[in-house]
Amino acid sequence: MVTIPAVSGMMGILADHAPTIAQLRPGVVSVHGADMADVTHRYFVSGGFAEVKADSSANVQALEAVKLEDLDAGQARKTLDDANAALLKAATDIEKAQCQIQIEVAEAVLQALEAK
Repeated sequence: MVTIPAVSGMMGILADHAPTIAQLRPGVVSVHGADMADVTHRYFVSGGFAEVKADSSANVQALEAVKLEDLDAGQARKTLDDANAALLKAATDIEKAQCQIQIEVAEAVLQALEAK
């Protein structure tokens, strides 16, 4: 089983899942062993897409993926603080959007680490 953070909500993918394409939001992708007793691999993704094919295979195309244990809460807090400060100074819509993206990703990292 694979669990993905789709924009529409968390989505579980099992064998014989209907073909689907889903946009990913920042969050954790979990890859569970075949019998669910095996090791679960967890990765933080900042966004991307997931595609489930008719043959039950699934592909995750992430902008970036980091093992959950490699994330640094201190760095995420610093990024969040810096992005919030930059947002207050942002003069253009593009600068504001870039700050909002940094904020969303940093908050998702912190949430992922808290849930760990």
